[in-house]
Amino acid sequence: MPPSPQSTDSPTNSGPGQKSAAAPQTSTDPTCRYCRRGKAVPIRWRLCNPELSARDRSLITVAVLTAGGNTDQLGFHIGRAIDNGVTQEELIEAITHVTFYAGWPRGMSAMGVAKQLFTDDK
Repeated sequence: MPPSPQSTDSPTNSGPGQKSAAAPQTSTDPTCRYCRRGKAVPIRWRLCNPELSARDRSLITVAVLTAGGNTDQLGFHIGRAIDNGVTQEELIEAITHVTFYAGWPRGMSAMGVAKQLFTDDK
């Protein structure tokens, strides 16, 4: 039987699919020193996973909250997205795009939150 993709012939591995204690940690390793022991707070998550900018991460967060119908958290994250450089037009476009996949009620609920925030800012 061929070895599993995770195993190597290296004597430092303790078994197939198991990492050695001396194995280097990569930025996407979920056992990153900042993320262990329940300390995966947003600032530390960005330190461990720099592949996405704060702007992109915020846009994704708004899209996921919209798709899930989580409007309670959406107001805060729309504000953070704007702080991170996402424009109002981009947020409206993202919510509109998600609406076609997640459903009209969720999209319109999210749009209501966004509209309220955008009109409060003016």
